[in-house]
Amino acid sequence: MTPPPLETAAVALTWAATEIFPVSGGGHAALLGLLFGVELGRAGTLALRAGAWLAIVVFFWDGVRSMPRDGLRGLLNASHERGAHGWRNARTVVLATFPMLAVSVGVREHVASWGKEPTLVGASLLVSAIAVGSTFWAPDGDGDAPSPWGALVVGAVLGAAMLPGLSRTGVALAALLWLGVRAERAFELTFLMAIPTDAVMLFWGTGRPDSLSATLVLTVMVTAVALVALRVLRAALRRRLLPLFSVYLVPLVIATLTWGYARP
Repeated sequence: MTPPPLETAAVALTWAATEIFPVSGGGHAALLGLLFGVELGRAGTLALRAGAWLAIVVFFWDGVRSMPRDGLRGLLNASHERGAHGWRNARTVVLATFPMLAVSVGVREHVASWGKEPTLVGASLLVSAIAVGSTFWAPDGDGDAPSPWGALVVGAVLGAAMLPGLSRTGVALAALLWLGVRAERAFELTFLMAIPTDAVMLFWGTGRPDSLSATLVLTVMVTAVALVALRVLRAALRRRLLPLFSVYLVPLVIATLTWGYARP
């Protein structure tokens, strides 16, 4: 059954904003589905993935454009080329992509069932809250990128964050900040690392939309919301306000876990 257009738009736009913010878009979508029976149809799912991916590419276009060129130069040329900004981006993204895809494929079949259990969603939201809140004590890093091993670890974390309640943005930012990457670079790398996997997920398993025109309109709306959310998140990071997102998550965790335990 195709959900009404207004419900589809409301869920997709809520998911877009919460997916960019470190509060778990998947967790919010799962809770909306459990509470109100509102779920994304094919058009909403495709619009969400396409709009969020497009917003990230547009927002970080300079970094996206320089990665292939500087990455190839750093791979083929002298070591001094490997100090380039684009080389560090390319190395981190490539190293993170392999574990991210592997873990994503492993957890993908559990996403739907996980999202139907408030206790599991609440526990995952708790992990997100702890990760985001912990950044209050994270050191002021000065690194431009994690080590190769660090990139592999962050990639695996990003793959696991497909599960509803785990915030991909939150856990990746927390991991990078604790690995000594400075805030501005942690923000950039968090989203650059997601681009290849999101591109794969965009075309894998989404299905053909019911209405192409509705999908296009919703994609534009999602892209606009995601671009605004990216600006807000960057400003919050610059002002060291990232831990405040945990203040929002904590009562949501309590309510979700209470609801889960109270269910028959």
